[in-house]
Amino acid sequence: MRDKWTPLHQALQKVESLTPALQQALALDETHLFNQEEKILNFCAQDCLGLAFHLSLQKSAIKFILQHGHSSTLFAGPQARLLIEKELEAKIAETLGKEASLLFPSRHAAHLAVLTALATSHSLIMLDRSAYLGLKSASLATSARIEHFDHNNLDDLKRVLEETKDLSFFTKIVVTESIFSLEGDLAPLEEIASLAARYDALLYVDDTHALGTFGKGGMGLTAHKKEVDISIGAFDFSLGASLASVSSTLLLKIFLQKSCLALRENPLPLPSLGTVDAALDLLPQLEGERKQLQQRSFFLKKELKKLGFETGLSESHLIPLILTSNEEALEIHAALLKRGILARPCLFPEVPPNSARLLFSLSCHHTPEELMLLLTQLRSLKKELTVF
Repeated sequence: MRDKWTPLHQALQKVESLTPALQQALALDETHLFNQEEKILNFCAQDCLGLAFHLSLQKSAIKFILQHGHSSTLFAGPQARLLIEKELEAKIAETLGKEASLLFPSRHAAHLAVLTALATSHSLIMLDRSAYLGLKSASLATSARIEHFDHNNLDDLKRVLEETKDLSFFTKIVVTESIFSLEGDLAPLEEIASLAARYDALLYVDDTHALGTFGKGGMGLTAHKKEVDISIGAFDFSLGASLASVSSTLLLKIFLQKSCLALRENPLPLPSLGTVDAALDLLPQLEGERKQLQQRSFFLKKELKKLGFETGLSESHLIPLILTSNEEALEIHAALLKRGILARPCLFPEVPPNSARLLFSLSCHHTPEELMLLLTQLRSLKKELTVF
């Protein structure tokens, strides 16, 4: 019998079929999980530099807890800031070559706060079609007009800018990623910045996957780039901390503090402040880890192509194995998991139709033997499964 909860039950069944999950998984080390008494080789960890287990970052997190407690007792008003938060924001801004930075509990919280504050019903957001789901959902949460341009296609972006140049907007914002979460390729930021400047549009870049892995000292692809107006960076993917920052002008920081009423609804986790503080000092010393990550990513892409797999235009440690249907991606995901290997299935509508994929997120701690194990299992599955 149908009741008021029936639609939710039906929706949940559909979502569960598209979101396979591990049961009671525990992290063993930088590249392995423990799940139901089995050791799993993990290729979807958000820890590409292996800093989640780094001793100096753990010590700094503990130090912050001992000095400041495990949570803020400050009144959660939109402009209330602990001294340690202000100091870390100043440190991030200086490190990235920006005028000011503002911290948020997560990547999505940052996108949601900034875009809903900047983009009114009289604004225009121009969004790369391959931007990750969080950017898309944050854009949709605004009341702005949204125009999509083809992935990394400068001509198509110029078309959108040209078609809207005579319209009056409160703000015009070009939104993209520096390294795309589901593609692993890089945006042509200099060319995009030139177009944005020519048409008086703000350039808004999610630099999360470049932070720690690309740029001078591992500071990302938007650091010290004045042409990038707003840079968003989440620290959990490379620095082992659940925190994100918005780096831009002091004007934007003050505007966000005064306009985002929910900005301080969720106080920042103080251990993460300690982790990021120590990680920023450590990053310039990790050139060897970055080089190793790049070498192993290049090796895996090359070998996957030799086996006949499509990996797109990835130029980073994020490597998609591009397939077709959701069913195909889920079948291969399940088959790999039975063999003790975990990869992330990315399914429609998160990706475009007929381009479901498995995403391999590499760590500098993945050994050549572990990469060969993955390749061996994929070679075996290609012979066994009819979906290939």
